Amino acid sequence: MSRNSAPPRALNGRLVTIPIRVANHAKPVDIDARRAQDEPPILFEHGAKVLDFPAAAARRHMRTPGGTRILDEGAAKFLADLEHRKASPHTVRSYRADLAGLAVWLREQGLTFRNLDRATVKRYLEHLTRGGKAAATVEHKLTSLRSYCAYLVAAGLLSSDPTLGLRAPKRPRRLPRSLTVDEAALLIDAASGGRTPERDVLLVELLYGCGLRAHEAVALRLQDVRSDSALLTVHGKGNKTRMVPYCQETAAALSAWLQVRPAGTPDAVLLTVSGNPLNDSDVGRIIKRISKRISQPDFPAISPHVLRHAFATQMLEGGADLRSIQELLGHAQVATTMIYTHVSASHMRAQYLAAHPRAGEVKP
Repeated sequence: MSRNSAPPRALNGRLVTIPIRVANHAKPVDIDARRAQDEPPILFEHGAKVLDFPAAAARRHMRTPGGTRILDEGAAKFLADLEHRKASPHTVRSYRADLAGLAVWLREQGLTFRNLDRATVKRYLEHLTRGGKAAATVEHKLTSLRSYCAYLVAAGLLSSDPTLGLRAPKRPRRLPRSLTVDEAALLIDAASGGRTPERDVLLVELLYGCGLRAHEAVALRLQDVRSDSALLTVHGKGNKTRMVPYCQETAAALSAWLQVRPAGTPDAVLLTVSGNPLNDSDVGRIIKRISKRISQPDFPAISPHVLRHAFATQMLEGGADLRSIQELLGHAQVATTMIYTHVSASHMRAQYLAAHPRAGEVKP
């Protein structure tokens, strides 16, 4: 036994040797892996607590549906930790896809996650850019990798974060698509003409009238509706909650839906025809189906997020301050909300050019 190692001990039924070296108060665990074709799994201790998730919780992230091993155990445990910290299923899926894409590229280069350094990460980002990936996609993949590397550094499995100081390609500024007040009214009218008009009208009201994200709307439970104060308890990103007021039209839509909502079903506010809770994909399909009922030839393509953009843009144009809009939307940073100031400025300029008698003399 090496003088730099502690005596072997049993962990999950296997003997492991724990090195004496400590980084950031974390003790890396060196496991004698007998699987010749697999990378050795990564288990670690942090302080006195062994951060070892059950096999079913972590290892289901390691393989594709066909059974091909794609992620090492360290990456799988990172994803299991996200779930443990109540990250949304969408976040876990997107992080897993990003790490799986990196794993494939690393394997093509004859490398593993343990070879991650600044030069390797830069090469990967350049590979994505040369492959035609959009700047937003590259930025998202870098964000996923930052979170994973921070996790490994905290566990003492990386001495430093190779993503520090790295920047994704600059994203072109694109103003979010919105709706006019008249277009939103057309959409609400169209929602009342389907198989489940009460539910569909309520869905549009929650997205457009309250500014909810699709996953926030489907996460609403009956107990989240405070009819006495006309407030919704909204469960947003990062497991954060916020209070969002709703108007008389939304209150009427809620009342109409609750009167016909199937009894003896889950406590989700929004349900399918069969009585199951809606999911994000259902919301997208419903909004698309509603918009197709509008006969206006130039009516824009609609997604759930377009309705959220319309909510924010029309709030700003109506005189609401940026900080209040940030709170209503659940943005962590006011910089995210500021994109709507550019939308509003475009609207004001269009109104000026259309209405002022001397506007034709002004060149943009």
